[in-house]
Amino acid sequence: MFPSNVSGIFWLALPSKFYASHLPKNDIMITLVDVKDEEYTVKYIVKALAVSVGWKIFAVAHKLTEGYALVFQLVEDVKFKV
Repeated sequence: MFPSNVSGIFWLALPSKFYASHLPKNDIMITLVDVKDEEYTVKYIVKALAVSVGWKIFAVAHKLTEGYALVFQLVEDVKFKV
């Protein structure tokens, strides 16, 4: 994680090639499922190729800090296991 992922603006960019291949071309809500099967909703913003709204809740709930790494596994159309 970079500072902007876990503080301040809480913005998480994901690889553009992945988005182009697997996600719709419009802004959508995405579900993140953690290891405890708790679900969090975040907004994917196409122009930014990033998630924002809701990401802060996920990051704070999981006490993410700079330097952490996460693995996102697409398990449904707009649902990721994290």
